[in-house]
This record gives sequence, C-alpha cells and structure tokens, in this order.
Amino acid sequence: MENQKSYALVTGASSGMGLEYARQMAAKGYNILVVSNRDEDNVKVAESLKAEFGVDAQPFYADLSKTEASQAVFDWTVEKGYRVDVLISNAGLLVFNKLENIPAAKMDLIIGVHCLATAHLCRLFGSQMKERAVALSRQRTEEAIAAGAKPGSRKAKRAGKLRKGECGRILIMSSLAAYLPYPTISIYSATKAFSKAFGTAIWVELRDWGISVTTVCPSAVDTPLIGLKPSLRKLAHNLGVMIYPQTLVKKALRAMFHGRRIVVPTLLAKIAVGFCSILPMHCVSWIAHIPVIKKNVYDAV
Repeated sequence: MENQKSYALVTGASSGMGLEYARQMAAKGYNILVVSNRDEDNVKVAESLKAEFGVDAQPFYADLSKTEASQAVFDWTVEKGYRVDVLISNAGLLVFNKLENIPAAKMDLIIGVHCLATAHLCRLFGSQMKERAVALSRQRTEEAIAAGAKPGSRKAKRAGKLRKGECGRILIMSSLAAYLPYPTISIYSATKAFSKAFGTAIWVELRDWGISVTTVCPSAVDTPLIGLKPSLRKLAHNLGVMIYPQTLVKKALRAMFHGRRIVVPTLLAKIAVGFCSILPMHCVSWIAHIPVIKKNVYDAV
C-alpha cells in the first residue's frame, strides 16, 4: 500500500466472521487493527496475520458494550498514527430467548455492541475520513484553479469531486433479522434493524465525500454464535439458509469495494427479504406456533 500506516480496523476480529474479515483484508495487502474483548486472542490473531500475510497487525482490547470503549479505540489509533481507511463494524452476539428470560446486563451488552459501538465508531472514524476528504477536495480544486480553471467553474468543481470510496470505506454488519422482528430474538433483530437504518442514513451523508458505507444483511452464518447440532448445521447448509463465513465475507468485501449501499448475500435471503416485506405480523405468530417450530424453538427457551 502507498501509506504503510494505512489500516483496516475490524471489530470482533479475534474469532468468527471478524477473524475472516481480518484474514481476507490482510490477503488483499491491508494492515489490520485487531479489536475485540479477547485480549490474548487479539495478540494471537495479530501475530498470525503478520506471519501469514506479511502485513502489520496490531491488537487492541476493547469491551465495545461500554460507551467509552469506542473513544478509547479511536484515541489509540490517533496516538499510534494508524490511519484507518477501512472500518469494519462486525462485533456482535446472538441470544435466543424470550424477552422476560434475558438478563438486563445481557440486553445492555447486545444493545451496546450492536448500536452504540457501531454509531460511535462510525461517528469518530467517519468524521476523520471526511476531514481528509475535505482537505483532498480543496487541494485538487486549488490545483485546477492554479492550472487555469476559474473559481466556482464546472471544471474547478469537477476537479474537487471525489470518487466513491476514495477517502474511506465503512462496512456495517446487520442481518436478515432486520427485516423481520421475530420472537426469541427480539433484542437482536431490533438492534440489527437499527444497524440497517443507520448504515443507510450515513451512506447518504458521506457519499459525496468519497466515503462508501455498505451494510451487510446475511441470513444465518455458520459461526460459534449459532449453537446447532452438526446434523442441523448440515441440513441448514443444504437448504441454503446458512452460509459459511468465508463465502459471506468474500461477497461482503466485494460489495464494499464496489461501493454498494446494502448487500443481501444469498438468493434465498433476497427472496426472504421480499417475503418479509409483505408478511403481516399476525402470520409471524402463526409461524412461531407451528408445532415443530414451537417445540424446538419457541418453547425451548
């Protein structure tokens, strides 16, 4: 890369999809900032990325459920001189349970990581990216004027226009659950709906400054977050309702580098999005009470 202090910051990078994001970005030549609440694992991942891909990788411990953690991450990058050109807000957790059975602390954790951390990190690093964009646009405009373009002319304005993703890229992990509030994942689906809406809003705010924002809405992903028996995992893959992390990350990064706003990475998930948009909510209750689902999902928690 041209600037050796240019990095991709990945939250939740010590395991699961976050680790896969870190690996695939490192394979593309990006230096990596490994951020998660697993201190020892962060160090191990950073060392493995250095050894395997020959990039710089730096670990940082952060409990992103706490409001001050996002600021601490940002301050660390500024102090160390790490320029974050790609922010991948991936950290998350999934709890299957009815609302009355979820401890308050666990609710705070889910909302803190999915909503507050995503919003704070995007505010901090998005603002930093925009500052660089403003400076670059001004520089190019001034160069065009110095070369003979009239101030305020179409030529001068065109010179200052920034290409999509030129000044930074943000990727936000949402979920197919953002389209359908479902019992037993009420908190999770609500926070993912926030991620989707938030990502779309800042896509509009930042796009004119050469900063792309891509929100990823996958169906089930085969990670440790989903506690299924091997036989059920195999069935889920065969039915197309579950996707491997490697496949998802590859599709998500391709969408990010093309500057897409929202990506739903599988055909079945795309169909489900259309179905969810017209499904009356009373039908959700009916689905939840189908005997096999009620016994194995709804009544099992």
